[in-house]
Amino acid sequence: MNVSYRFLCQTLTFSNFKVVKNLPRQSAAFRFYSSDAQHRTPVKVYKPDGETEWVPDNKGATANYKAKQLRLKPEKKVIELAEDEVEKSYSDDEVGDDKAEELQGTNFQRLSKANVHFFVTSINKTQARKQREKSGMIMLEGKRLIQDAISAGVIPVEIFFSRKKLVEELQMPSGVVKLYHIPYKTIQTYSHLKTPPGIVAFCKMPKQAVKAKSESALPITIICDNIRDPGNLGGIIRTVAAVGCSQIILTDGCADLWNPSVLRGGAGAHFRTTVLPNMPWDSITPHIPPDSRIFLADSATSLHPSDCTADSVPIVPYFSVDYAATARHIVVVIGGETHGLSTDAKLMARYRNGVRINVPVENQVDSLSVNAALSCILFEIKRQFVMDSASSRTSEDFDQGIVHN
Repeated sequence: MNVSYRFLCQTLTFSNFKVVKNLPRQSAAFRFYSSDAQHRTPVKVYKPDGETEWVPDNKGATANYKAKQLRLKPEKKVIELAEDEVEKSYSDDEVGDDKAEELQGTNFQRLSKANVHFFVTSINKTQARKQREKSGMIMLEGKRLIQDAISAGVIPVEIFFSRKKLVEELQMPSGVVKLYHIPYKTIQTYSHLKTPPGIVAFCKMPKQAVKAKSESALPITIICDNIRDPGNLGGIIRTVAAVGCSQIILTDGCADLWNPSVLRGGAGAHFRTTVLPNMPWDSITPHIPPDSRIFLADSATSLHPSDCTADSVPIVPYFSVDYAATARHIVVVIGGETHGLSTDAKLMARYRNGVRINVPVENQVDSLSVNAALSCILFEIKRQFVMDSASSRTSEDFDQGIVHN
């Protein structure tokens, strides 16, 4: 017989129950049954994460016992506060009974710690991609991201905040958004961040790009080919918005545009540039001009003999291309770091007179991250368009070669 089990048998007697404390912490769970042969449901299960106190039933019945679980006191968790939370005590978190109050002419409801089901329900609708697509809702965390959405015309349906100051600083229409004041610790429990900003908004998912094409946008289209890492995709969207490209297209294999990690990496760029998500390759052609020139951002330095899809696509350094003289619209295709460019992207470049461009690296480094490589290429293209406008080129220049050494 196991030593721990024999110890429990000697300590517990069903005729006169004793309080069992300091039970041996084992990896297995112990099940206690009633002496009634017909009652085979465990009276209580002892698990290693706590201690169990047994109390005899007042009626003395052998089948009915009252058990009280005494959980071990958890280790004190160190809560990292944001900069705007340091000067604020937790007095706002000590929320009492639910009640309605007024904030800058807008009513908001103060929720207690025991009544935060509104917040949990909204969280469940936006956790996974399938849940977001089913509910049509997205979650925005942080005052800056929420303000970018409001400025772009995406008005939140609900906003949950831990401090009134966070809502007072938002510029939004009054009386339109439902406001809820909840404890900071509740937001911290469900947040994706180590240091939550203390404000979360839930908005209806935009069906397509929320920003119209700007007249000053560069004639550049970025196609993300199987960018599956949410952090990389968010950084790419931010770079594309910073350069001023006309649009960015996400293929089917990319990460979800409204993934919380993509939103954080984009830092509000989702609402500052035109994004076309979930585009299959056979639907991309109508979204780019017919005279566009295709450039594949590739880390390879030479063609592989077995790569028949790219046997006629040359590879050149990114800085050796005269982009302004190449075409009136440029399409740059960037692939994921793991799988690289897809066959569809290579075929598009092959049959549309495309070119592979790479970023040379030193010190035996294999390649740059997709965001870093794309940044080098896009800012070089922007430099050339700014220094030498394509409008000054003649038709003969567009028919000339691409590379000038």
